[in-house]
Amino acid sequence: MNTITMPGSLIKKALTHTKTAPKDYQQEKHQDAQKRLEILQKAKSELLPVDDTLEIDGEIRLCEQTISTQKDAQKTEEIGSYGYQILDKTPFTWRNENGLPHLAPFSLTSNICTITERGVSASFPKSVTKYYEDVPRKLAAPKSKALLFFLGVFATLVPTLLFTYIQPWNNHTFEDKVGGILGCLFGGIIVGGIIGAVIAAFLTEDSKIVTIEARFSGIVPAKTKVEIKKAQELKFFEEIFLLAETTQWDVKMVRPIPKDDPLVIGYDGARFWLITTFDMTSLEKHVADNYAVTADGFTP
Repeated sequence: MNTITMPGSLIKKALTHTKTAPKDYQQEKHQDAQKRLEILQKAKSELLPVDDTLEIDGEIRLCEQTISTQKDAQKTEEIGSYGYQILDKTPFTWRNENGLPHLAPFSLTSNICTITERGVSASFPKSVTKYYEDVPRKLAAPKSKALLFFLGVFATLVPTLLFTYIQPWNNHTFEDKVGGILGCLFGGIIVGGIIGAVIAAFLTEDSKIVTIEARFSGIVPAKTKVEIKKAQELKFFEEIFLLAETTQWDVKMVRPIPKDDPLVIGYDGARFWLITTFDMTSLEKHVADNYAVTADGFTP
C-alpha cells in the first residue's frame, strides 16, 4: 500500500507513470531460437531411452525461454505501434490516510465500483483485483478488533471467576493444588475464549456488510467510445476498464466521482496500457454535442 496525500489531480500524476513501449524484439534471434529448438527436439526424439537427455533438455529450455521472451517483446512492440503506452501498477496502490483507494476502477459493464469487507463485486475489473486486496481487510478491521477484545475479556474473566469460586489452592495435596490451578487456568481460558468468540460473532454478525461504493457519473464521449471499440477490435487486451479519481469513500453510500479526466486502461495479460484519457460530459452536453433537437424529437 502506498499512502499519499497531495493536492491536485492524481489522474495527472498517474499519467507520469506511463512509458513508451520498448523496441526489444529481435526477429533474427527469434527465428534462430525457433530453428534450433526444432533441431534439438528432432535430435531428442532419436535418442534411446538409455541416453542421457540432461544437456539437451537444458538447451531446449533455453530456446523455449528465448522464444517466449521474443514473442512477448514482439507483442509489446506491436501494441506500442498503435500509440498505446505502458502504465505501471503504482497508481492502483495509492491509498488515502484512511487506507482507502484514491483511484477507482470501473469495468465497461457497470458504473458502480463496489468493495466490501468480503471482497470486490463481480463487476470489479479482474486484472486489478489483487492491487485492492488490502481494502477488504481494512473494512473488516473494526470487527476483527471487536473479536479480539471479547476474546481477551472473557479469556481473562472466566479463569478469574473459577479461581474465586472454586479456590483450587484449598486442595489437600500439592498435586491436587497444582492440578486444580492449571485446570482453572487453561479450562477457563478455553471456555472464556469460546464465550468471547460467540458473543463477538453475535454482535458483529449482521446482514449489513461494510461496503464502500463509487459511482461513475457523467457520460463517456463518443470519441472515446470509438477509441475503446478500436482497442477491443485489435484483440490485444483481455480486459479494458476505466480508472477515475475519488476524493472520498463513504460506507454504504454512493459518492460521485469527480469529473477529472478518467483513464481508459487495457490489460494484455502481463501489462497495463493507457488507451486514452477523456473529459466526462453531462447528459445535457452529450445530447447537445451528438443530437439535434427537431420538432420530431432528437435526431443523431
